Amino acid sequence: MVLKTIVAVSFGASLGALLRLALSESFNATFPAIPPGNPGPPDRIGLFLIGGALALFMFGLETIGRGVVPQGMPQVGLGLGVMFGWAAIRHCLRVKRPALDLSLLKIPTFSQSTLAGTLFRVGAKRQTAAITAMAAIAAMAIQPEWRGLDGSRAGCGDAGA
Repeated sequence: MVLKTIVAVSFGASLGALLRLALSESFNATFPAIPPGNPGPPDRIGLFLIGGALALFMFGLETIGRGVVPQGMPQVGLGLGVMFGWAAIRHCLRVKRPALDLSLLKIPTFSQSTLAGTLFRVGAKRQTAAITAMAAIAAMAIQPEWRGLDGSRAGCGDAGA
């Protein structure tokens, strides 16, 4: 049952993206328009620092105490991840258009769910992908009933209708 749900969600998202590409203009009219304009070049330094921080820090958390890498490597990963993270935060606060808008963390539901998701992922060390995904699956399962919608309407974003 759980595996079917994970597969359905994965294929559903991919199919939705393909349909949106295939139907182009007629289908895009139902989605909010992105204002035209040049977004400018990407913040390559910020992307490098954020990616490095996340990769190194998660490497350290995922491998510490497991014995899958040489002793001391997880601590090095954690230390480098913290240093990259510190540099990334300083960089993103200083540039005009950062790779990561840190003002999003002022939204309590976003910051709390991001922290909880990270802690859950790290805490589910040796569990299967299905067990790790249980929080998302549970949320999807109760959303239709909580809002009084059927599954197809909840998935289409008709929560306000």
